[in-house]
Amino acid sequence: MSDLISGMRCGPFVILKDADGLRHAECQATILTISDTDDTSTSTVIWFGGNSTPVIDCSLDRVLKWFT
Repeated sequence: MSDLISGMRCGPFVILKDADGLRHAECQATILTISDTDDTSTSTVIWFGGNSTPVIDCSLDRVLKWFT
């Protein structure tokens, strides 16, 4: 599964690689909030149910495209 990259869909999941290099497979239905981490818009934080909050080194615009 090492060929899965951020933004790739795998069944009902979207693969996310956080700022620490950890991969997450998250279902769109579990998203609570997506927002910029700061005013430079270079990274995004995603709040999922279950207290998972990965920071992704991509702009909010790019992350939103993964879930549409």
